[in-house]
Amino acid sequence: MSTPRPFGDPARPPPAAQLSLSVRPLAEPTALPGATGQILEFSARGERVSARLLAPHAGSPPRPLALFVHDEVEGIQDASVRRALESGAAVLDMNWPLTGTRRSPKMSLQLIAALKPGQAGSRPSPLVSQFFAQAQEELACLFTAARELPELDAETLFRIDLRLVPERNGVANGDDELFAPCGPSRTFVGENFNGGRADDLAQAAMAEFLASLLA
Repeated sequence: MSTPRPFGDPARPPPAAQLSLSVRPLAEPTALPGATGQILEFSARGERVSARLLAPHAGSPPRPLALFVHDEVEGIQDASVRRALESGAAVLDMNWPLTGTRRSPKMSLQLIAALKPGQAGSRPSPLVSQFFAQAQEELACLFTAARELPELDAETLFRIDLRLVPERNGVANGDDELFAPCGPSRTFVGENFNGGRADDLAQAAMAEFLASLLA
């Protein structure tokens, strides 16, 4: 992650040319019935970021967006994703920085420690500020990427689902220490957004969620 932007300073959508956007099929068929899957990859603050795109077979494009940002290694596959697909929305699903498939043996452990209740103090640590800035930038880049795909209606939000669950059991590759308990899970869910630009609404939701991590 590169130099952090002060927390609360909204990310500006980058030009599409800066994203180096690529799209490829999922390596394995999605386990969710009635949907096809692809991987979007784009650049954000010097990092290559991947997001899973699931599109329902039913209905026709362009499709509204259901956004899931989380720390699951395998991606979100619960009833909320199925309901979004059944409603005709496309699902964009990606990990937070330093979580899930993006975890780092050193930095993830430091981030989890910094997010433990009582550790943040009056001001977040530089690592937490950097995590916040990266997450907000990636969301802005995700919307820029979505606008480049004709099958997506990036201006219509069906759902925003933000999850961070620091406690994980049975993580593969002996990485359990990266997911030691550090307080209750955090979740923000909003549906059927109206009254503003989709990316502005999503950024406001993410800012609220990130601020809750320091509460």
